[in-house]
Amino acid sequence: MCYESAFEDLPRKYRALGADFLVNITNDAWFGKTTAPRQHASHLILRAIETRMGVARAANSGISEFVDPMGRVYAATKLDERSFVAGVVRTTDVIPLYVRLGDWVGTLVVALTLTGIAFLVKRRFRP
Repeated sequence: MCYESAFEDLPRKYRALGADFLVNITNDAWFGKTTAPRQHASHLILRAIETRMGVARAANSGISEFVDPMGRVYAATKLDERSFVAGVVRTTDVIPLYVRLGDWVGTLVVALTLTGIAFLVKRRFRP
């Protein structure tokens, strides 16, 4: 999983199929010294929280880290710093509702919004 960490559906699917943790091996060198490597790494915090899985991330140009299922980062390296990190991936066997049911909250909000708009339009044009 590399850039795919930005998309929530893949880790959710992996967890539903029995994955215990995520491994993110990435080439962030092409981002240079921008904020993008930090942003890319921050996506994994969300994936860890959503799926309640631990994450191990290895990046060739920095920000290698571990993330626990609550989104806490530990043993992180700095950007463009040559280093070696070894650790234990902290994970859990909890399967959250988000993994079991999918992205139903977003779908429900869209459906309720469209229903509300239809109700307001109907009420506006009532004789």
